[in-house]
Amino acid sequence: MKKGVDILVATPGRLLDFIAQGIISLKNLEIFVLDEADRMLDMGFVHDVKRIIKLLPQKRQTLFFSATMPGEIQKLANSILNNPVKVEVTPVSSTADTIKQSVYFVERENKLNLLSHILKNDIADSVLVFSRTKHGADKIARKLQKIIFQLRLFTVINLRMQDRMP
Repeated sequence: MKKGVDILVATPGRLLDFIAQGIISLKNLEIFVLDEADRMLDMGFVHDVKRIIKLLPQKRQTLFFSATMPGEIQKLANSILNNPVKVEVTPVSSTADTIKQSVYFVERENKLNLLSHILKNDIADSVLVFSRTKHGADKIARKLQKIIFQLRLFTVINLRMQDRMP
């Protein structure tokens, strides 16, 4: 990399490490791409991104991608972009009337218990659960498998008891 590269893809922290070690120089950079800007903000990388921006040459093209544009992302965009062109893929839309959405504020350690409670008590034909990481999704899946087994067992026991009733 010391000889130069045409394209470098890196997390903000790793790029700063390369710069600090003298492995990478940004002085000849022509195009700077910041992808998933909203996620970087959510994950706490905004300070690293701002440090990188200070190291960039004044003359460059900047491409800035973000799924959402909260105030802080808009402020960051305004600070690094000149004459920006905003491209929106889809207009902001609302959820279809046939979809029920719910938001629950709960401590981390109680999330799986709340999900279990909701699935046991809210009858729904289909449920969509989002997880931030693959590890988290696997953990949720294991918990749901236990819940489904318990629900099936409960249903079988109830059906057998109903069969015995006169």
